[in-house]
Amino acid sequence: MVQLQRKVAFPFVTLVMTLLAVPFAVTTGKSGAVYGVGAGIVLALTYWTMLSIFGALGAGGWISPPLAAWAPNILFGAVAVYLLLTVRT
Repeated sequence: MVQLQRKVAFPFVTLVMTLLAVPFAVTTGKSGAVYGVGAGIVLALTYWTMLSIFGALGAGGWISPPLAAWAPNILFGAVAVYLLLTVRT
């Protein structure tokens, strides 16, 4: 069930990561390109790790399968919305 729910939730990663990248792009500008690439790699690895952890928790029965599949998107989406609302332009 977790894998089935993950197939539905995974396409939304592009939207969440795009929303997460916008505040970094606004604050760093052109001079912080290397910083932006490094932050992107760290965020992607963190997302992948969270996806694996929540998938294992869902497969083990600790949390429900829909929550296990959608939790990384929900958490990273919440962080993205917070950063978008607090970014200084």
